[in-house]
Amino acid sequence: MDVHDAAALEHYRKRVPASIANYGGRHLGRGGATVRNDPRRGCGLS
Repeated sequence: MDVHDAAALEHYRKRVPASIANYGGRHLGRGGATVRNDPRRGCGLS
């Protein structure tokens, strides 16, 4: 991923967990190596 505005990304990164939790979602995994089995699904949320 190419980041063109690191400050904006950091602001977004800090706010995402609360937004996900607000709608009952949760992270399935965070950090480390990733494997994409289905290119149509790009995020790990449930």
